Amino acid sequence: MLAQIKEMSLDKNRRNPHYRVLLQCPDGSELFIHFNYTYRSKTYWSRDVYYNNVHKKSQLAWYTKA
Repeated sequence: MLAQIKEMSLDKNRRNPHYRVLLQCPDGSELFIHFNYTYRSKTYWSRDVYYNNVHKKSQLAWYTKA
């Protein structure tokens, strides 16, 4: 399933930078992902995932399979 970026924001004022993305899916639903930067691995990891306002914990594997 391909999605388009609707909104995004980057907050560098915290100890670990936070990145928030709101995606518009082709079927009209919305996917909100909250990323947290970790200095140890030097990458962004998903912290919270919401699909149509339903909390999906921090897992993105279900979305990539869909």
